[in-house]
Amino acid sequence: AQAEEDPRWLENAIQWADGCELADPGEYRWELQSVVRVRVAQYRAYGEPDLMPVLAVLDQHIEAPAETSSGWQVEVLTLKALLLQALGRIEEAMPPLAHALAVAKATGRVLAFLEHGSPMVELLHEAVRREVEAGYARHILAAFEAQRCVEKRQTQQRLSLKEMPSAQVGLVEPLSERELQVLRLLQSTLSQPEIADQLVVSVNTIRS
Repeated sequence: AQAEEDPRWLENAIQWADGCELADPGEYRWELQSVVRVRVAQYRAYGEPDLMPVLAVLDQHIEAPAETSSGWQVEVLTLKALLLQALGRIEEAMPPLAHALAVAKATGRVLAFLEHGSPMVELLHEAVRREVEAGYARHILAAFEAQRCVEKRQTQQRLSLKEMPSAQVGLVEPLSERELQVLRLLQSTLSQPEIADQLVVSVNTIRS
């Protein structure tokens, strides 16, 4: 998201990914997720690197034992769909997207899609057009629109604050989007372990 505003962020991310192991067996799953996302963004920007090794690693995780959490399933399937989309292989992107939507619908997951931004919006519109889990795809698109409205309102609030005298603004540091997501879920009836599962993080991270 930051790279959309300033390409140097993508360069920093690529440098970080160059120092990471792509084929980790699972101990650093969230690092792996981040490496895949950087490589897909890199390919969209520069037409390289070769994404076939990345796709092979994702397929290994998709074929992992059944005890894999539903959250991790959705994450890996959406990554595969986005990777195939980046390669222009939309037809092949639909089955993993359909599987991700089915699992997400059964477990009430939405945030795993929202974090992928406009490329995911395009994929979901394509899913609706092709009647691929269209009902839940529309549900997530509605969540994207709601998120867009919130972000627009927050931008307007920030602009209003900039126009205020500095004495009125104070020294409050705004919460990150991830922190806001946790706060919204804390207002729900979900327990902390359920929130952790929804966001695919540990309970300690939620508490932090």
